[in-house]
Amino acid sequence: MKRIMAIDPSLTNTTVFHGTTADDAAVEFFASKPRGVNAVNRVRRYEDLLGRIQRLLEQVAPDLIFIEGYSYGSKTSGVTQALITEFGGLLRWHLVDQTPHVIEVPPSSLKQYVCAKGNAKKEQVMMDAALLWQRRFENNDEADAYVLYRMALATAGRGGLVTSKQKSVLKKVLSSHDMSFDQIKSIMGCDIPF
Repeated sequence: MKRIMAIDPSLTNTTVFHGTTADDAAVEFFASKPRGVNAVNRVRRYEDLLGRIQRLLEQVAPDLIFIEGYSYGSKTSGVTQALITEFGGLLRWHLVDQTPHVIEVPPSSLKQYVCAKGNAKKEQVMMDAALLWQRRFENNDEADAYVLYRMALATAGRGGLVTSKQKSVLKKVLSSHDMSFDQIKSIMGCDIPF
């Protein structure tokens, strides 16, 4: 069965779910700490973090990856946003080396999928995801990654769709990518259920 991966990227705590179904979902956490803001220290931090993620990519060999997109409206400082963007670009480079089937999900779409509103707070996402899928999450990063995983499962025709609103959100996310629904269907060997 084709493997799925879902990633909530973060410099401090990247969270990854992977598996083939909701029942076999495994979670991995990749933490890192700042080493300094000069180029050498930033790159060393990224190398360490990406090296650990790369090992998981090679082990899992996902056929489809869902990743949370950049949060352009966030209230983080310019320096922090630059670090996140640098890391995000390097991470995506590694992901597309593994598979060209990488779907970026805007944060507002992730929130709409689980909370039915794109401006829900992180705590609301965690609570609604826990209620919807009867799962306990340690933090917001884990909840976000699990929502992405469930979105990927729904795309692969393996469950996860609960409401017509969720179908609408997922269809919008998928339509913003270069892959057609027929290509996704072919990659995953399934019928897309919408």
